[in-house]
Amino acid sequence: MRLLGTGANDWKANHACNAICKDRCARARKLGGKNIRRYCALFIAPDTVIDFTGDTVKALHAYGIDEKAIGNVIITHGHADHFQPMEILKLATRRPRPLTVYGNVMVKAALDFVCHNRWDKSNGIFKKTDKRTNIQVRTVFPDTSFSAGGVKITPILANHMIDKTYSILEQPALNYVVEWKNKVLFYGLDSSYVLPRSFDVLRRYRFDIAVFDATFGHMAIDPAKSGHHNFAMLKKTLAQFRRAKLFRKDALIIASHISRCYVDPYDDIVHALAHAGITLAYDGMIISPPDAVRADRLRGYQRSRQEAYTV
Repeated sequence: MRLLGTGANDWKANHACNAICKDRCARARKLGGKNIRRYCALFIAPDTVIDFTGDTVKALHAYGIDEKAIGNVIITHGHADHFQPMEILKLATRRPRPLTVYGNVMVKAALDFVCHNRWDKSNGIFKKTDKRTNIQVRTVFPDTSFSAGGVKITPILANHMIDKTYSILEQPALNYVVEWKNKVLFYGLDSSYVLPRSFDVLRRYRFDIAVFDATFGHMAIDPAKSGHHNFAMLKKTLAQFRRAKLFRKDALIIASHISRCYVDPYDDIVHALAHAGITLAYDGMIISPPDAVRADRLRGYQRSRQEAYTV
């Protein structure tokens, strides 16, 4: 598995710096590397991606992954930093075989719409079009598992896009539990504190890897007005998971969906988070179960010893 992107919505290409972020953005640009992020997406070998935008296409090319090999796209929700229907349509037209897209009812509606309508910017109207779709859409629902790319996926309802006062869901945003080769991953981006019913579902599992939303970093936010975590909220969620013993020993805990404007660059905060037992995500990061990570570290240690002896 590889994190193709780890940035929040403000990592858009046409970002205009303001007083809040100009110094932070300038430092990130100067540092480069892991301090620069694309929109969030996760590649699951051999042929599955969670969330898909124009950034995802660039990331696939950057990391040497053949886009034509992608046969399954799983969408968390309909915000543009996670779901861009036109980019999915373009991917499908370049594939020799149909592309399967999994998502909520809004995802299906959006893909149907772009297949039959195009925006005429010069006249400010939509016009009829008939595109070759090459897409099959499967609507998914919380707590109902499905298989994609040889892995088992279970959606759970995320705490995102919910009007707290009136309890109106703009759309059912989803987090996902991914099961493969006796390992279990929680992919929990774009969510604030876990909803009660969702936590009941999560109690069924013991996670080897967990990727959590940490959008706002050290910035203070109001949980009633945000469908995201900051670091303080994330620590509370982690404590909730630990009390319920949802993590296996040495589970890999990752903070992702990082804001460009409100969170300091990777190099400035990665070590402090590591002391708290949290791995800060970066674009291109390969995530492996803890036993594989330990094996890689052992091989690296053995290589370093051999090199030392050689020197």
